Amino acid sequence: MNKIIDTICEHARKAYVPEIRNIEELGTETRYFGAPWMELNRTWPQFDGEKLPFVLQIDLSTIPEIPGLPRKGLLSFFHDGDWDEDGKNAVIQLQDPTARGGIVYPLGVDMLPARVVSRWIEVADHPFGEDLASVTGLDEDKFEDLEAEDLISFTVGTAMTSNGEIPEADVIRQSIPAPGHNFISDKLGGWPTWAQGNETPSDRDGNPMVLVFQINAEEGPQAGNVDLVGECETHPCTGLGHVWFSPATGEFAHSWACS
Repeated sequence: MNKIIDTICEHARKAYVPEIRNIEELGTETRYFGAPWMELNRTWPQFDGEKLPFVLQIDLSTIPEIPGLPRKGLLSFFHDGDWDEDGKNAVIQLQDPTARGGIVYPLGVDMLPARVVSRWIEVADHPFGEDLASVTGLDEDKFEDLEAEDLISFTVGTAMTSNGEIPEADVIRQSIPAPGHNFISDKLGGWPTWAQGNETPSDRDGNPMVLVFQINAEEGPQAGNVDLVGECETHPCTGLGHVWFSPATGEFAHSWACS
């Protein structure tokens, strides 16, 4: 294998792609959409005087381990489906699922059918863009040579394997090794896919935050049996979203970029 690919593979991180199925709302399970579970008297987040759409909740006690991330609580993510320079159009809440609460159906908020994460598929995820340049010491324009030599693919939705370039979805479903590949699909942990350059946020003490979850609003979870968002006109419809956490301060944050 090419030495540069070997170097990239030395920096692989475990990531977990969600496989999803449609369900009726149940409660605190990890899922997209539907109506969220919320603690009693928890305020529904708003932006510009409007209730934010609910996108995702993650039961932190049931997911694969992400270094530094708490192992309890229900992470809830709300987003209005557009980009905002100040990031005020998205809210992350950490709920206590052992407290009194239940499913909340707000008035005036469009909701898509609930889609539960039935399992997490582990993949070896590799750095992308500026992160890739950092770990290899190469200029980003040199990566075109790797692609020209069929060593790596930067085409959205495909991955380079020993059998050539194939859809990323097949790599995930069939557990096919894809050395050096960065997964653009929804994923827990791993390396972020950048739409407009490295946007890793810092916590209040200046520490870089850790990626918790990536949402690809255009591609959806590649391992799922249904498209997550596709051509929908509600909830995040374009770009890449990232949910972040600081093990040092306990802060959560989000970033959203449109390509």
